[in-house]
Amino acid sequence: MTEKDMAQCMGLRDYLALELDKPCHFSSGKEIRKHRFIKLTEILQNMNAGKRGGGLSGGLACEKIWVELLKDINANSKIHRFSFETREADADYGYCGTPFSHKTLGFRNKNADLALAWSKNRPGGIVRRFESSIVLVSFRPMNPRSRTAFWRTAETGVYIIPLTAVLSIVRKFKPNNKTSTLIKAKYVAKLMHYSVKFGLFIKLEVNPIKWSDYELSHWKAGDACIVRRGN
Repeated sequence: MTEKDMAQCMGLRDYLALELDKPCHFSSGKEIRKHRFIKLTEILQNMNAGKRGGGLSGGLACEKIWVELLKDINANSKIHRFSFETREADADYGYCGTPFSHKTLGFRNKNADLALAWSKNRPGGIVRRFESSIVLVSFRPMNPRSRTAFWRTAETGVYIIPLTAVLSIVRKFKPNNKTSTLIKAKYVAKLMHYSVKFGLFIKLEVNPIKWSDYELSHWKAGDACIVRRGN
């Protein structure tokens, strides 16, 4: 791991820890950003539960909410630290010029597998590789009976992992019927452990049951949820 990698990821960690505890910029009240993020993402995961492909759909929806959170932070700052147009194929956004790939582990995930990209590569096609550091938001609860030591005491929250650490920990991908770049659970646990070990973790308190009887209604929100692209 390089000092530059650590400094960039620690900078993101400290900035997020500060901004997540602030009120939303786009709000009529004083709702705290992390509270809104948790509420919306828990509702979305519950709405997709039990559906074919619901885990992937719920994860993608949660990642869109995260990007909106970052835009909310930008909107309330004179300096826009987050960018959303990156050159790296695996990047979802950038922080002060450093690309980050965003991943989500839902609270209903039976295993902790992730993927660099949810797509199958044809023979002779694009060979995907890690180009960005990772921000992993985990809603997956601890399991005291887990065979993997990390999951016996794991906490929900934001795990940040530098690119150099990702490259050294994830030795190979395992293809399946959905992707050619599956990151097996054993590697995911090591990535998350690394984040905690080096102080790159932000704890988030989640309670999926609280919002299990709710859903999001675009219809009832009407014009309130219509914004120009990029805003």
